[in-house]
Parts: sequence; C-alpha cells; structure tokens
Amino acid sequence: MGANITKVYLMNVPLENDYKHTLMFKTLAEQQYYFSGRAAAGKQYTDFSYQRKDKVIRVPEQYDTVLKYNYVMYQNAAYSNKWFYAFITDITYVNDDR
Repeated sequence: MGANITKVYLMNVPLENDYKHTLMFKTLAEQQYYFSGRAAAGKQYTDFSYQRKDKVIRVPEQYDTVLKYNYVMYQNAAYSNKWFYAFITDITYVNDDR
C-alpha cells in the first residue's frame, strides 16, 4: 500500500460519536494499552502511506468486513510516535478489487 510509515488499526469500542459517554485514562500509556487491546481483536495494517486527519482511509477489505468496526487508531511513525483516534463515520464500497 505505501512506504511502511503508518500503522492503521480498525476496532470496536463501546463508545458512540455523540460523546455523551467517554473513557478517561490516568496516563497516555494506559490509553494506548486499552486501545491496543481492542485493536488486537480488530484489523491491523502496518504498511499504509501517511494518513491525514479528517481524510479518507482506504483499507484493502471487503465492505462487509469493515462494517463491524466503529473506531480507528493510526500512527504516522515517520512523523511522530503520536497515536490518533477517530470514529468510523462512513464506509463506502469502491470496487471488487478493494
């Protein structure tokens, strides 16, 4: 897919994007541990190109596979060690070749 600079993890979290109920963590390490555990049960990709905030992330999966996930975390490792977290708000079928 890319130059191995970005990790993208699709997962399920017990949250809604209305932000009425959120999770609070005491430390950044605690937050990363929680979401990494969720990511382990989801889909993980380690070879994506640079991902931008509020942009489309294209994953090589069938539409029905992606429907079961509601959250994504990604890290542009060539840029920094920071993890970004976001709700999956739309899923669009592109083609049979994914």
